[in-house]
Amino acid sequence: MVVGAYMYVYARKEKFNNKESIMSYMKPEMVRSPKERLTGLKVLCDKGEGENWSLAEVIWDGEERLAVRWNGSFDDKKLRIGLPQARGLPMWFILPTDPEFVTLFNNWVKKTSKKG
Repeated sequence: MVVGAYMYVYARKEKFNNKESIMSYMKPEMVRSPKERLTGLKVLCDKGEGENWSLAEVIWDGEERLAVRWNGSFDDKKLRIGLPQARGLPMWFILPTDPEFVTLFNNWVKKTSKKG
């Protein structure tokens, strides 16, 4: 039954600027699973539909963390709710906070920002 509730989300009408529109991807502010572990959500960036992503600050197991996900697309039946997902429910990928990950990530950002 919960799956059906989420399946309904991407076909429902929403109002933006007093106009109704069909939602074309899973809005990140609607991703609240698993409820037992995710108690807070503040979307920092929503890049929209398709190959685009979202970034959020979340409260995960009582700690502030960063989370990321691919938004999905209404045109792709298998990925309409984006990634990651578990049992048909959209979820967030919680970024690790261990020092090795942070160091590797920061080094990669420095390396790629020099190219651009």
